[in-house]
Amino acid sequence: MKKQNVFKEGYRISLLAGLATLFLALLKALVGYFSGSLLLISDAMHSASDLLVIFTAAIGIKIASKAPDERFPYGYYKAENLATLFISFLIFFAGYEIAMEGYKKLYAIPSLKIPYIAILTAIISVAVSYVIAIHICKVGKRQGMQSLIAVGHERKVDAISSIFVLMGITLDFYNVRYVEGIFSIGISILIFRVGIESMKDAIYALMDFSPKYAKEKITDILNEMENIGGFDDLRLRKSGPFLFGEVKIFVKKGIDVSRAHEIAGKIEEKIKEEVKEVDFFTIHIEPYKERYAKAAIPIDDNKVSEHFGRAEKFLVFKVDREEGKIVEKREIKNPYKEKKMRAGLSCAKFLISEGIDALITKEIGEIAFHMLGDEGVEIYMAMESIDECIDKFIKEKLKQLKKPTKVKE
Repeated sequence: MKKQNVFKEGYRISLLAGLATLFLALLKALVGYFSGSLLLISDAMHSASDLLVIFTAAIGIKIASKAPDERFPYGYYKAENLATLFISFLIFFAGYEIAMEGYKKLYAIPSLKIPYIAILTAIISVAVSYVIAIHICKVGKRQGMQSLIAVGHERKVDAISSIFVLMGITLDFYNVRYVEGIFSIGISILIFRVGIESMKDAIYALMDFSPKYAKEKITDILNEMENIGGFDDLRLRKSGPFLFGEVKIFVKKGIDVSRAHEIAGKIEEKIKEEVKEVDFFTIHIEPYKERYAKAAIPIDDNKVSEHFGRAEKFLVFKVDREEGKIVEKREIKNPYKEKKMRAGLSCAKFLISEGIDALITKEIGEIAFHMLGDEGVEIYMAMESIDECIDKFIKEKLKQLKKPTKVKE
């Protein structure tokens, strides 16, 4: 529904702009004909050519609003970019025509009747064109629609053109020569500049240009997200008024699939909330391992305990995976050994607070297993001796538990 509202507003504003431009073209043509003002007639022709620009934008927006189908699964959004590219060619053509007309006017002798009506018409044209231009540009920038922005810039040029027409008519009245020609050539230069900007924007979008501001914003969001160990391959591409994107995020190896997808869903939701133009955003989940890992083993009498929640102590050690050695080692007394109920759950919370990345145990209950798993703690089946557990953990040869060893604690 949100996408359709974007296109509906764009289509509506383009039609309103078309009606206003048609009115101005007819008004300037009639007054120019009866007053003998070549400048007004030329400006009327310019406005008439603008109708083709606006009409093209409206068609592009209408096609872009079509729902995705089998042939175009990502939608028809780029039709709006194609319309912008075509509009830029029309703008170039209009600039060329006005430049040629201006050259001819350098040698024309000014002849003007009913100057006050001609001047009033030029003033109306300036006011209407400027108001339309500001409104169209505002809508185009808010909705990210390049075709509307191109039309808005072209309307600004029309307003500037009308200012020159106003000055030219005034000077024509006083029989000042060369004014029409010089002003017309000046207007054509402004039109060429608008055409270049519109063409550049359209080509960038058609070549999957990645907007810098959006990429920086999404990078900031990813850097602020918890439960991920970094990201890579952030890519964005513009398609019509929308952005498509993808990124690879790294989560701890021990996090289960549902938890990983939950994390990805929150990231996608945050990105779409902060960067309104984003329509599709794909997140690829990859496991990662940090250089240092902190593991815990439940122990009794310097042996691996048969019970997780009822163990006497926990041996906590930190391993440098690159060097393959222990850099820290200590024993922590189990404060929940004598707890009557949920000893395993309490121990799980306790070890999480200690910042462990892995648990090596002979047994673990369902609740504790899932709590540790949700926090990305990897759980491995313990060997008989402590030294063997540590050695195989460093060499990554321990068997990882995929489910709890018992249903009830």
